[in-house]
Amino acid sequence: MFFSYNHANPKTDNDLYKQLMYKLKVKGLNAIFDLKVQVTVGDTLITAEAVGTAVYLRALAPPKVLAIAPRRQSKMEDPSLLEVYKRIAEISEKVSVSLELRE
Repeated sequence: MFFSYNHANPKTDNDLYKQLMYKLKVKGLNAIFDLKVQVTVGDTLITAEAVGTAVYLRALAPPKVLAIAPRRQSKMEDPSLLEVYKRIAEISEKVSVSLELRE
């Protein structure tokens, strides 16, 4: 089943990896141990669940601060989306400040 799924949806693995990397950056972490990925393929839906232990290791490079920019420059940007961008940027900034204090 996985063979046919992987050939039918080659982008899914890459998308899952990107989501994990974004989550690590937001949280200020740079490594995941004991990562387990479960992909469920239904008739009309594909779900993926990744479970692991994320940590910050001083021996590895610190994660870069996450910068979020809207995809399109639009005068009618959704205010709730802008609020989400702002909150994520604040969290990422707080994490980067705390990492600088650790070193």
